[in-house]
Amino acid sequence: MTSILPPLILQNILLQIPLVDDWPDLKTLLQQATQDLTQIPYWQYPCTVSEAIGGSYQKAAPAAASILVGFLSIHLMDDLLDEVYHRLGSGTVANLAAALQGISTQLVNDGSLFLENRLLAMEKMQTMTLETAYGQHLDMQPIVDEADYWRVARAKTAPLFKATLFLGAIFGGADGASAIALEPIGALVGELIQISDDLNDAMAQPAQPDWQRQRNNLPIRYAITATIQDFYYALQKPKTTFFQQLKQLRTLSTIDPDRPMPTWNPWT
Repeated sequence: MTSILPPLILQNILLQIPLVDDWPDLKTLLQQATQDLTQIPYWQYPCTVSEAIGGSYQKAAPAAASILVGFLSIHLMDDLLDEVYHRLGSGTVANLAAALQGISTQLVNDGSLFLENRLLAMEKMQTMTLETAYGQHLDMQPIVDEADYWRVARAKTAPLFKATLFLGAIFGGADGASAIALEPIGALVGELIQISDDLNDAMAQPAQPDWQRQRNNLPIRYAITATIQDFYYALQKPKTTFFQQLKQLRTLSTIDPDRPMPTWNPWT
């Protein structure tokens, strides 16, 4: 059974960071981020991996805190790029996002790790920040086709989730090569998270900024590009596993347009 890292431990780690007490907006943001974390979300993954390879989930707490603030930074930058209103103003939000990026790297410079692993962990968070920023840059451009969508999704979302598994392995006692071997799994998790985010944004009320860039959101893209034949075909498919559904979703818009139409009407 996987152990759960208590949110209070995360909060204690984050509030001990230098300058937090002198920066009310940052302190409030960190306090709010560590409240009501009752389920196992992304930040718990390093603890889960550490425990799975024989380490302890407590030892991976700094990695979990690093991933949490790394995600917060990405979320704030997303809001800025989407021109989402924030009560603190865009300047303050940009400054907080930059501070969180620095904190995410500082947290994995943990004295309990061997020097080589500390350097690997710090390099991973720096690389994650750079690769995610590039992915955000790609996401600001018009997406041409489905292949382009997946290229952007992998560039934008995969780096954080590759880092979650990498850090968990490093803090669990694995060497660099073993930690890197887990990254492809993290990349797949990132794809699933991106699809989930797109679904939430497509269905949210009021309408989210994704509706202004419709071809950058997977469900909206399929809704405006798939033919009625595609929807008939999808509805006729028998029940399948989640991963089979995901595979179908990724190929839906490329279904043969010359396929015969069904004789029954699923809408009646």
